[in-house]
Amino acid sequence: MATLFLKVLSYSVASVLSLLFSGLLMQGFGNDAYFTAEFVGTIDTLFDSINSKVSYSNKPHKGAVKADSGHLELWESMIPCIESWEFRDNRGGKSLLQARRGG
Repeated sequence: MATLFLKVLSYSVASVLSLLFSGLLMQGFGNDAYFTAEFVGTIDTLFDSINSKVSYSNKPHKGAVKADSGHLELWESMIPCIESWEFRDNRGGKSLLQARRGG
């Protein structure tokens, strides 16, 4: 299950969604396609930053955490984003999960 999750929430998928959205191939989807692409890209970046197995990578934040790697700045910048996440039931709009501040 985790492998499928990672394949779906990848930079490649985010790029394709962004391309489709900007090319107006998804006209009927409104802004949802844009926000989905943005969310997928954010998850990919966050996962790369905490799942590094190499000292250096040409993909930013995929290498090891170091004093000058930018990981800490990335994580700090993502706090407001993560705190704003809200997951809703697509049938009734009821909030299923909302990030909570302070634990």
